Amino acid sequence: MGRHLHETAFLIVTALFIPVQSRAQSPGQVSGAEAWLKTVPLTTDLQGYYHWRDFSGDSVRTNFYDAKGAAYGGEFTQRHTWIRTFNFNPALNFSEGNQPKESLLKYSNLAQMTVIGVFAPTTTAYNKDEVLYAVSGRKGAGSLVSRDKAVGQQGIEPLNYGSTAGEDLLYSGSERQTAEEFKSTSPRIVSYIRAYAPVHSVWGEGRRATITTGTYRDGDVNFSTAFDKSLFGGGALNGYTPELIAYGRTLTPLERRQVETYLAIRYGITLNGSYYTGTGNLSWDRDESAAYHHRVTGIGRDDAGDLFQPLSTTSYEEAPRYSTEKTYDSFRDADPYGLPTSQRLLVMGREDGSPMPDGGYMIWGDDNAATTTVETEGKTPWHVMNRRWLVRTNIDSTEYSKDIWTQNGITDTSDGFMDAVSQNDPKEGAYIVSSPLDTGNGTMEYTNPRLHPAYNVGFTEASGTKCAYGFNVSARGEIRIVENGTVQSRIVERNTGGKSFMVRRKGNSVTLLIDGRGSKELQITIPVESTAKAACMIFEIASGETALNIPKLRRNGFGDSGNMVELGYGVLAKGNKFAGADYRNVFMLIDRNAGDKTDIHENIIIRCSRKDASREKLIFDNIFMDTDGSGFDTFTFASFDGILARLTPHDASCTGGKPRKDGSLDISMVVGLPSFSYSLLADSVEN
Repeated sequence: MGRHLHETAFLIVTALFIPVQSRAQSPGQVSGAEAWLKTVPLTTDLQGYYHWRDFSGDSVRTNFYDAKGAAYGGEFTQRHTWIRTFNFNPALNFSEGNQPKESLLKYSNLAQMTVIGVFAPTTTAYNKDEVLYAVSGRKGAGSLVSRDKAVGQQGIEPLNYGSTAGEDLLYSGSERQTAEEFKSTSPRIVSYIRAYAPVHSVWGEGRRATITTGTYRDGDVNFSTAFDKSLFGGGALNGYTPELIAYGRTLTPLERRQVETYLAIRYGITLNGSYYTGTGNLSWDRDESAAYHHRVTGIGRDDAGDLFQPLSTTSYEEAPRYSTEKTYDSFRDADPYGLPTSQRLLVMGREDGSPMPDGGYMIWGDDNAATTTVETEGKTPWHVMNRRWLVRTNIDSTEYSKDIWTQNGITDTSDGFMDAVSQNDPKEGAYIVSSPLDTGNGTMEYTNPRLHPAYNVGFTEASGTKCAYGFNVSARGEIRIVENGTVQSRIVERNTGGKSFMVRRKGNSVTLLIDGRGSKELQITIPVESTAKAACMIFEIASGETALNIPKLRRNGFGDSGNMVELGYGVLAKGNKFAGADYRNVFMLIDRNAGDKTDIHENIIIRCSRKDASREKLIFDNIFMDTDGSGFDTFTFASFDGILARLTPHDASCTGGKPRKDGSLDISMVVGLPSFSYSLLADSVEN
């Protein structure tokens, strides 16, 4: 640690080395940020331009370097083609243009400061030192942070923050990890804390500071400190920076961990310590969960901390699926309108529209075992994955369902969270409309029939009989937008017969995903004054030449519909039991107690709901965790090759000491895809 008479500084990298706002918000509920710079789209077009937006309330803007100073220069914006997402959240690449980008802070010189950011270097330069950012405020007291060192003014020894523990962002060959493991864990959270002695001059001192990202350039007009470039690699960071937070004070250890937990959950990064909620409560104990502290990630909601992460996956997927590469972006094909990538073993989160209370969280990690399968109890039909996950949650999981549909000319038959929608005869103007969505958000998933009438699907007001905002599907499978009850003339998609549809409302946005892919053209923004017109789901027959028949409609948005789990069998080794199995023979095994991976009978056995062959995913719907209130579960996955039956005997009664022939045996076939037969010879059973 470098020391000086008037300064102390330390830098912490928190990453596991193996394994219009209604109220004031602050990251991790830690208030007082001078700048809270987060990557967001400039418009509603998710494939358009992105920038850093300041959420601190000080309107800090990040500009291209200008010789007149940081207040000048055009704002740095970036095309989506440069963007990567980590855990479905976007990140800028500041190396574009190979020039500095400056953020001017107007109310603090950062003489005392805590700067916490997320940095994800690409794997091509994993062993090269590069500049993360530099800070200039008080004259002669600037600091520069690279992937290997924190460098200050001349006369102060640089802080080589990863020299002993191997926890920096630079691979040196003497790490605790292999090069492949290092690349897998390259997205990391860097916390830099610095404290200069206060100035007591009657004239005071300036209250401005500049944070420079992208690269450091000699002669930068915003710096009164000249850095010795022989002490660090001066190149621009070849990688991504989704978020950076600067405080004009030194945070307490708990405050720092709250901010780091917020960033870790948001970006799928595994901390090297415990996790804390925005209220300072322990949510994941590093020591208690040590055996499962690998690829830790989670979901959570913290309104005061500006965290709403309903779906998550790790950014630490194993080699060679490095999350900084476009191929392994958290969205499939790096398309933010689409579904999660096929290149993650596990994706988990709330079902669309399923409530998540403020303060609620679900965090999970794995035991780092192999993802191969083993036959349990000798030669049995069960093939159980060696790897197991631990879940810790405070979300009360209580299954809740109700009859939600009002029917007129369309018959709906509900079975849990699935519906069968049908007509006996074609009838124009027929409809089914739901009760109001509990949270305003909801989803309908189904396969568009190859033969069907023209119909409108989407959302409407309570007791409405006409689709207000949604999509018109012609009998030929052409898609048109429905806005304010009017079908628009332009065709935005064709030939959709037999394709999977996901019609989803989130906030004031309605989208349609076709075979898991969306676009700007398939997105509708509901005007604020019209949001009440989209409170209920609706199917409306526009022309009745053919009867509507949708045998499997999955809908969410009413009560607690649990969690969705995706198992990516495509990332497993060839020959794995999950790739070739019928999805109906694949199960999620949840242990509410000791986490015994060998005794199948101690696990809750849940059958796979469906298969997405295009993404090589097995999907489990409506999964409820911690139903016993213990705060944790463990789970894994298994395939089953044979026939599984549950037998429940009922003893015969006795008359005069003699048994009567009224005993019975209930046989429940849990798995039985192969044909089978059985015979029960009761007369041959003695007594």
